[in-house]
Amino acid sequence: MTGSRSPANPVGETPPHTQHRRTNDIAFSGDGEPTTCPELAEAIQLAADLKRSHELDEVKTVLITNASHLARPSVIRGLEVMGAANGKVWAKLDAIATAVASATGLRVVTY
Repeated sequence: MTGSRSPANPVGETPPHTQHRRTNDIAFSGDGEPTTCPELAEAIQLAADLKRSHELDEVKTVLITNASHLARPSVIRGLEVMGAANGKVWAKLDAIATAVASATGLRVVTY
């Protein structure tokens, strides 16, 4: 894997002091709900392509979500890419419980 280019590192080689670092995962999360991003599937595909090109297939791709938009076609496309790229979804289930309750009339309790 290569590092960042800088005047001290013009070719982007990995500096010796970082040689023993490892990448555990690539996470889609942050300040807001990632599944609302219209380009989520493309971003996940880019991450999968970069993992493959850097021989990081063992690195997990993680979507951290409140699960409110998992049924969107663009999100489903992204999840399909994640499934083929050692992906995981970490979902808070409150949104799913609300959707199930709305669709079925059942009372759903979350903890």
